[in-house]
Amino acid sequence: MSEAVVILIFVHKPDLAWYERISLEQCYRVLGNHPIRLVCPEGLDLAAYRTIVPEIRADFIPRYWLESLRAYNRLKIHSWLYRRYAKFDYMLTYELDAFVFRDELLQWCDQEWDY
Repeated sequence: MSEAVVILIFVHKPDLAWYERISLEQCYRVLGNHPIRLVCPEGLDLAAYRTIVPEIRADFIPRYWLESLRAYNRLKIHSWLYRRYAKFDYMLTYELDAFVFRDELLQWCDQEWDY
């Protein structure tokens, strides 16, 4: 049985800018009823993220996927990523320069749109 949606937050650095901290807090405040995963390179120190969200769940991936913008863009279209989260019907990629105001995620999933 699949779950409806997972929120993936891709990070590649141990520190956050002030606006990224606000975005992360808001993501958990508004979308915290859904599974949220921090997707990061193996070995990344997550202390800064855990001071904001102590219960944050991290999925570590090989470093090369997040070493450059080109590699990251390739990851986002690679079947490996989608197989890894195959138990979910949908994925939301949440960037830390975004700010979510309300949880309408399941309503959008019900539209059955796919990108």
